[in-house]
Amino acid sequence: MPQHGQAEQAFPLLTVDEARFPHVCLLSRAQLQADRRTVRVLVTSPRTRANLLRDRTATLVAVGIRDAHYCKLRTTTWIDEAWALAASLELVEHKTDRSPVPLTPMTYVPNADLERAEQWDRGVELLRQLRSGNEIV
Repeated sequence: MPQHGQAEQAFPLLTVDEARFPHVCLLSRAQLQADRRTVRVLVTSPRTRANLLRDRTATLVAVGIRDAHYCKLRTTTWIDEAWALAASLELVEHKTDRSPVPLTPMTYVPNADLERAEQWDRGVELLRQLRSGNEIV
């Protein structure tokens, strides 16, 4: 869980809207879980939710000290609640771009207001349910 007052990386999740333009949703670690082949996300953005359910594809970006990672993903299962969508996405392709110079990831500083607004406690529970198999296929 992100720590209040400490800089955290924001992870851009890109989808495509109905007009076929890129749409970006920034995720925190509280809204993201991953293992080698699967990424689970929690989104509250109505547009991102609609894009994931319509097209079932997304790209997640993570930046390290000397490399950027681009993960092409396909939505496989989800739990669609009124307040959020928890989606499980399978890794389709991973690309790494190495940099000869240090990179700086996009960051933010979490606080209690953000934790309440994003409902981190509910989100963790919803992602747990998704991981344990209580989803819609």
